[in-house]
Amino acid sequence: GGVLTAHAVLAGTVALLAASGGLRLRPFLLVRVMRGAAGAGPWWAAAGIAATVSLWPLLVAPESNTDCFIYHLGLPWHALRLHKLPPDAAPWLFHVPALFDFTQVIPLLLHDDRLARWSGVGCLLAAQALWAERARARGRPRAAWLGALFVLALPPVLRVTTTAKCDLAAVALFAAGAGLCAGRNVLVGGFLLGCCAASKVVYAPLAAGWWLASPAAARRPVASGAAALLPLVGWWASAWLLTGEPLHPGGPSSAYSPGWGEANRSLLSLHAFLHTPAAAFSPIGLPGVWLAALLRDAPLALGTLPLALAARATRRPAVVLVLLQFLVLTVTHNPRYVLPALVCQQQLAAIALLALAGRKERGLARAGGAVAVILIALAA
Repeated sequence: GGVLTAHAVLAGTVALLAASGGLRLRPFLLVRVMRGAAGAGPWWAAAGIAATVSLWPLLVAPESNTDCFIYHLGLPWHALRLHKLPPDAAPWLFHVPALFDFTQVIPLLLHDDRLARWSGVGCLLAAQALWAERARARGRPRAAWLGALFVLALPPVLRVTTTAKCDLAAVALFAAGAGLCAGRNVLVGGFLLGCCAASKVVYAPLAAGWWLASPAAARRPVASGAAALLPLVGWWASAWLLTGEPLHPGGPSSAYSPGWGEANRSLLSLHAFLHTPAAAFSPIGLPGVWLAALLRDAPLALGTLPLALAARATRRPAVVLVLLQFLVLTVTHNPRYVLPALVCQQQLAAIALLALAGRKERGLARAGGAVAVILIALAA
């Protein structure tokens, strides 16, 4: 338990150093971004009031999410109680890499699981700082705060802030890693993409796809690939020792691991079909599933996608993100696992909107901020 906790703390420390400028000794990036966003104070105040007032009852209430009880908080709780990982007679999800979940030993030791929600929020803040710096470097300082508002206007983002799930942190790790890889800092970027996959394994196709599509990573494939695999090595090694399978639970005998009988397999299949549109299992139906999911859960992302595709500077990464969304749907058949790509897409859309605005940049930034604040209030 102590080794895994130290591993998680180390990953968080590297992420924080990445947010300070990609492991370079320069003024702390988060402070710079906050200073740069001071001119957008009214927008932040409006968005903060709209979200906080609506979400406050959920933020201060005790944890009630079933997944959190089973493994997001359940796994670190078992490790604290047993001083080891329980390999036998444990839920299947206990065998899936859960790097970020082990940081939740801190709120458990403080006897308040509500604090676990703020771990993911802190990760998202650091990721937004990285993207804000990229916008400022491109000469679009207004996009530094507009992109963050566009991200907060996504209902799935606000939804996961009210739980102790690892989704928000994994989304932030993907966004930070993607931004650093795009900025040619492929070592730290690849490491954070690996942390994303090690925190929520269903995001692994997104992380791997972005790394493969990164021109900077292609120039240093060995170093960046090793950095991406580093967060997963410890987990895979321990799983190999415990089960005899190097990639457990992805090996052929995973369905017959301890406590995994026919009843469990049937229940998992039923759960998958209940939460997954039937059309997601057909290549022909995937575009309709993707479109319906965006219309239902993230209409702003659907509305801003043409902006990201229209601007020359953001067209290629936007196309890659759309293709990665279809990759995730093909592999997982679940539309909610495209959230990391939508977050990056919103950042690109903010940069594209102001790039296309010309002399009307200031007015369009205000209009976009107003729309985002209204959507944040409705989403909350």
